[in-house]
This record gives sequence, C-alpha cells and structure tokens, in this order.
Amino acid sequence: MGLTHVHIGEQNEAIITFDLAISICERDPRAHSNKAEAYLTLGSFEEAKIVADEGLTHAPKSAELWAKKARALESLLKIDEAIEAYNESIKYDSCNPETWKALALCLDAQENWPAVARSYRIAGGLHQKRGENQDAESCFKFAEMAEKSE
Repeated sequence: MGLTHVHIGEQNEAIITFDLAISICERDPRAHSNKAEAYLTLGSFEEAKIVADEGLTHAPKSAELWAKKARALESLLKIDEAIEAYNESIKYDSCNPETWKALALCLDAQENWPAVARSYRIAGGLHQKRGENQDAESCFKFAEMAEKSE
C-alpha cells in the first residue's frame, strides 16, 4: 500500500503507511527503506538519512538501507560519506548494477578515474548477465571515458 502511494506521488501518505509498518515490526528493514525512499522522493534528504540510520540499527547488513543512506548523503553533497555508504551496500549485495553506477557518479565527483572505470565496468558486466545489453553498453562507454580521463 505504501509503495503505491510513493509511485503515484502521495509521499506523505506513504510515510504514514510506513510509520504504521515500522510500529508493527520495527526490525523490518523494508519499512525503513521504503520510508527513506518516500523522503528521498520528497527531497527531504536529511530525513531520509535519519530513517535509513534508524533502520540500520535493526538491520546493519541491509544493502538496501545502506544504498538509501548513500543516496541521501550524495544529495546532501557529502560525497565521501556517500562513497562509504555505497561501499557498505556493495559489501552486502554486490549484484545490483544501480548501486555500482551510483558509486561511480560519486567517484566521478572526486575525479577518481580508475575507480569510476572499475565501477562502470562491474555495472556493465552485471547488466550483461541480466541481458540488459543497452544498459551494459552505456556503462562500458562511461568506463572508457573515465579511462581516457586518467
């Protein structure tokens, strides 16, 4: 129900729904993650970070919560902290190409070209394994561009 609210743009209703879910089972990382997503969509990045941190106290190995925290930090222009959070997310789930691409963008902000290229190549390989060839091709092109920037 809460995700439906997020998808149709009713973020405040979604937050209420996720608060209810958290009150029923505060250890469920999905409720915290979804509430953080609602705040991210609203542009309430500090609140999204707070919710992700609360969820991480109950589920410290949740890749999804680490990624939400990273997105919030990135939006707050706390790039070094965002990179740390993306790396934590990848530590618990290294198979999500979107996380690798988001990490690459943060590394790009630091002009760390070898790390940017590596992240895009990994994301490209993951997209390829899924048969997402257009996405893979884009990632490989970005990796080449990063390598040429070195």
